[in-house]
Amino acid sequence: MLRSGWSRRQFLKQGLGAAIASRLLGGCGGVPPSQQLFIYGWETYVNTQEIFDRFLDETGIEVRGDSYDSLEVMEARLKATGNQLGYSIIYPSDISVERMRLRGDLVRLDKTLLTDFANLDPKYLDPPYDPGSQYSIPLAPGTTGIAYNAKQVRELTGSEPTDWGFLWQHRDKLKITLLNDMREVLGMGLKSLGLDYNSANPAEIQRAYEHLRALKPAIVKYETYAWTELLAAGDIALSMAYSLDGIAVTQQDPNIRFVLADSGPTLWIDTIAMPKGAPNPEAAYAWMAYSLRPEVAAAYVNATNAGTTNRLALDLVEPGIRNTPAWTIDETVLRKGHWTALLPDAVLQVYNEYWTRLSSA
Repeated sequence: MLRSGWSRRQFLKQGLGAAIASRLLGGCGGVPPSQQLFIYGWETYVNTQEIFDRFLDETGIEVRGDSYDSLEVMEARLKATGNQLGYSIIYPSDISVERMRLRGDLVRLDKTLLTDFANLDPKYLDPPYDPGSQYSIPLAPGTTGIAYNAKQVRELTGSEPTDWGFLWQHRDKLKITLLNDMREVLGMGLKSLGLDYNSANPAEIQRAYEHLRALKPAIVKYETYAWTELLAAGDIALSMAYSLDGIAVTQQDPNIRFVLADSGPTLWIDTIAMPKGAPNPEAAYAWMAYSLRPEVAAAYVNATNAGTTNRLALDLVEPGIRNTPAWTIDETVLRKGHWTALLPDAVLQVYNEYWTRLSSA
């Protein structure tokens, strides 16, 4: 599951030895280990220097962040290094929390050190991926939807998208990008056929693959981030998009819109967690407590367009974001939407085989 950093292939090519040596030898320029906090997350969460600087001013702890572009890369890097890179905070999404929790790769959180946990919306506090939120803090809920240039799409098709079937209806007229994300893309293919988004049936997965192959004339590339530039330049008319990116582009161009499929969007949530072997748990708890404060949660939203689980942060979110319909995950969206479920390895192998064919064709 993708959401910028290294690709899996780049990560394996670079090798781990150099990365570990650089971290262990370089450190943070003489800063004592107790005053260092290394975090590992989506680019969204590690490129917020103003938030890091406020934390440094308050605690004296310097935050350094590394980014990844897929949950699989994050998990593989932690596993391969035994967390020798020294991360005390990670930002796994829901399905990754479940995998890591079941493997024993996460630290059970001491809620007595996180008094502002009460600020969080209760509907996010007993998720199936982490019952009782024992190993993770639900941070930023989001969806996957359709970003498009309304003027260009209307000129090409005479209408605007309301669901994924629109892509097939107008595949000879549109140029599009889909996310570089196996489960999102194949799940969308399954859903557009009226099948279970998380199907474990090989025959149904094959049907989704063949259905998606029919879109090939329209697909410019599979792209998680750079589609925003292609859409702005008019090189594509429409893209599959994560909500935080889709909402961001609507604020830059009045012709661009972001909508959720009528059949229900993919639901996801980014969390904060502590990996096993975290070298600085005290700093990690200080960071988690800081992140739970309403003004900090709102600062993340205003900087990134991400969602928030923090009820007390809502009034601090900029109206331009808060009033965007697709930003709000209400009960209707939750009811119609679908989470990405953990599937057996044998089933994932089927997904991988068809994804390789699809994305390399």
